[in-house]
Amino acid sequence: MLNRIFKWNGKYWGFTNNNYLYDKSGIYHGWIESNGDVWNSDGSYMGKLIEDKYILRPQNVISRSPRHPRNRSNIYIVPVDSVDKIGRTIRAGWEDALN
Repeated sequence: MLNRIFKWNGKYWGFTNNNYLYDKSGIYHGWIESNGDVWNSDGSYMGKLIEDKYILRPQNVISRSPRHPRNRSNIYIVPVDSVDKIGRTIRAGWEDALN
């Protein structure tokens, strides 16, 4: 399932497809686990999927152990860019993982 991802400031960043994370150019950046944890393509912790459209990282969390990277090739069909959303006020204790 395709899902668009935005920065917390409302800017369109990319999308997910079958729980894999791509930027708006179709370049693979990581994956999303069933509990909402998001991991970079190198296996480092990125953050948490919030409201199915944002990725935020808790500011005061002890470093998470890296995961074994999941390789995924870049896709060749990129969805049309999405319109930006209105930015949100950052949640206390969280930061935008896509900055």
